[in-house]
Amino acid sequence: MNKSDNIEVVLIKKTKKNMPKIFPSLMLVDKEAFESSPTCQNEGYIMKEFWHSAYNKILVAKKKDTDAIVGYAIFSDCELKDERFNNKRIPSVYLLRIGVRLKC
Repeated sequence: MNKSDNIEVVLIKKTKKNMPKIFPSLMLVDKEAFESSPTCQNEGYIMKEFWHSAYNKILVAKKKDTDAIVGYAIFSDCELKDERFNNKRIPSVYLLRIGVRLKC
């Protein structure tokens, strides 16, 4: 990363404590990222469902100088048993949702 870069990426764990700080910012990113989508009315519902789900990892891209969130990725990491390999546990990561602001 270049010293002049103004964006940093951090891993945030979804908790009740940080919900009031993070959730509204994610909703703003969603509003801008998906406002031209025909399913835009469902975006609030989707984010609320995520917040109450078991998935708890969020990568957040934010401006260093203002801490404004400009993008995010919600993902789940787990170890699934795969029948093809004698039920061996296989580390897996699933990207569930991504949102990026149009104007940073």
